[in-house]
Amino acid sequence: MEDLSINKIPVSVLGRCSSGVSAVAVTPDGKQAIAASLDGTIKTWALPEGIEVQILEGHRHLVKAVAVSPDSEQLVSASWDGTLKVWDLRKGVLERTLIGHTDSVVAVAVTLDGELVISGSWDTTVRAWDLENGLPLNTLAGHKGPVNAIGVTREGAYVISASDDNTLKLWDLSSGSCVHTLKGHKHLVKDVTITPDGLRALSASYDGTLKIWDLWDGKEFYTLTGHRKGVSAVEVTPDGNQAVSASWDSGLKVWDLEHGVEMSTLKGHTDRVLVMSITPDGTKVVSTSADKTLRVWDLMTGKLLGCFQADSELFDCAIPPDDDYVLTGDRMGKVYFCQLEKLV
Repeated sequence: MEDLSINKIPVSVLGRCSSGVSAVAVTPDGKQAIAASLDGTIKTWALPEGIEVQILEGHRHLVKAVAVSPDSEQLVSASWDGTLKVWDLRKGVLERTLIGHTDSVVAVAVTLDGELVISGSWDTTVRAWDLENGLPLNTLAGHKGPVNAIGVTREGAYVISASDDNTLKLWDLSSGSCVHTLKGHKHLVKDVTITPDGLRALSASYDGTLKIWDLWDGKEFYTLTGHRKGVSAVEVTPDGNQAVSASWDSGLKVWDLEHGVEMSTLKGHTDRVLVMSITPDGTKVVSTSADKTLRVWDLMTGKLLGCFQADSELFDCAIPPDDDYVLTGDRMGKVYFCQLEKLV
């Protein structure tokens, strides 16, 4: 039965994709919303007007991930067709296709200086590319299974990869060498993130645990236990003091990183949690689930602030720097604009 005490999140439908939404993003300047689709197309909308700007076509399979350059002028898309594409968001045209991976590309990042594209693939490799000219710079090979996620240090000199082989690897991008292999998980590693100070990494695994690692000596600080099923996502608060994890057990947990202990459990979803994100001000957590809902939580109190029921599963969410709203999309192709500023 629906809990009528929960606030309804003010929502509008920004638009529709021609197939299910697989990834979303908001440009750093907050002026464009982006939604990628299972059919390989990408749509963009001007904000705050909500006017559809362009459809970017070229991929031959679904787009799994997208990343925007720091200047908001370029979009990089990663696809199951094994390629990445660099798009000019001002003109709505394809600039170049990055070819080299031999299997689906599932993770992509642009370094904060806007110079490099980093990609992770099911072909077991991580690759570094020059964003300006598209030239391949390094192929980081060593994993024995697909790469699921990547994290890049703020200065863009190192990348950490999470793999189906139950390990993580820290790579030196300048030399292409593996600095450390982080071993300890008993199942595939689904997600990884680096703390803002660049000293620690957090990994999320289908073994139901998270681990906190010293990024530079490769040693494990803590193993975080409590989830009853695989952990699908992890993110660190902007101050680096806490982390939030999402699990297939339908729950989210908040962790104290200094002491490696659980602080609270965010309960409300009735099916596996697919994606979560912390607002840039560090006060709220947004989660989407196979139960077709998006939920917003107060990070400090654990209170559920609001809930939105979609027509189908919500696969991704993105929050702009000003924290005012969250962008999400469902498997039926609807793209939603959910307001956050009134949730207190």
